[in-house]
Amino acid sequence: INTIKIVITYLVASLVWIMIGPFIVNGFSALFAMQANDVEVVKGILFVLFTATVLYFTIIRQQRLLNISEKHYKSLFYANPTQLFICDQRSLQFVEVNTAAIEELGYSMNELKGMTFYDLLIDKKGFSGDHPSGDWQVMKKNKEIIVVHVNSNHMQGHSQHCILIMAEDITLDIQREETLKMLYATERELKEELEQNIRLIERSLEEKARLAEVIDRIHNIVMITDPNGVIIWVNRAFTTVTGYTFDEAVGRVPDFLHGPKTMKAPAELMNLIKKSDFSTFDILNYSKTGEQYWVGVTVSAVFNEQQEVIRYISVENVITDKKNIEERLRQQNEVLKKPAWTNSHAIRKPVVSILSLVELCKETFDVAELKKFN
Repeated sequence: INTIKIVITYLVASLVWIMIGPFIVNGFSALFAMQANDVEVVKGILFVLFTATVLYFTIIRQQRLLNISEKHYKSLFYANPTQLFICDQRSLQFVEVNTAAIEELGYSMNELKGMTFYDLLIDKKGFSGDHPSGDWQVMKKNKEIIVVHVNSNHMQGHSQHCILIMAEDITLDIQREETLKMLYATERELKEELEQNIRLIERSLEEKARLAEVIDRIHNIVMITDPNGVIIWVNRAFTTVTGYTFDEAVGRVPDFLHGPKTMKAPAELMNLIKKSDFSTFDILNYSKTGEQYWVGVTVSAVFNEQQEVIRYISVENVITDKKNIEERLRQQNEVLKKPAWTNSHAIRKPVVSILSLVELCKETFDVAELKKFN
């Protein structure tokens, strides 16, 4: 209940009575021919009745607003999609948990209230009960182990020190990161293989028959172009991935593989290649059927005795899976950042109000007072 409003209401009522009270009392005195002492008694009684009535209706109104506000705050806590726990600061025993936490962990409300946050942890090494923030492995009721990122804030109830814990399941994020690490490791191995293949191609270029045999056995896409970028040879992996035959590719520049979402223009790519005799970049290409695929491209120049470029050899590795995982991780990180800050501040105030009201109810046995909290 807003104490300031009640005090202000009392002061206003008192000032109003001071201004209009004498007229009312004089009217009673004249009407009933009362003595001076009686007039003062009546004046006091009327003042008490007047101010009590004003204060009563003010308190009732404030109580109604408090009930509405409390329902709103409870809705914010229980309906929040983030797992929320209110724990006792010393024991970390759960005082309140929201619906998201119950659904995620599989325990009932009563089961969780008989547990502590410490009970949920698998590896308790490095755990600080005073401020349990960080990434922790948690066991659900069905024995499934998940990883949660925890943010905690101290809060003060009416007579109880508590900690508000917000837990976010990051198990899938960690799995994706591990997969991405494996892909990066595979990519490094493939790049090493690419460099070896390029050196092999360069050594074999003078013997065209042998060159074709070696390159056809390589799983990477290989293109050979003239100094102007016109394709003069492609290997079997090229036809398999792109869907274009050898005859359909030869005599064209590689930009026929580009599409609407290809970021680099053909002229930009040629300028990049001509700046050095060894260039690498990633690019989005399109197959004959219109299917998108990402490739990591390594281009090496072949020189004649006069140090003039006579050929370009392009070796490509398909990296579509790696690019897809990178994009999913980027999108998920953008989505998860937004509610975190808002939740940490929006929940703290309503939860303190709830705890305060509960403690008030515990400390009074007056039926009239308890009705006011309904």
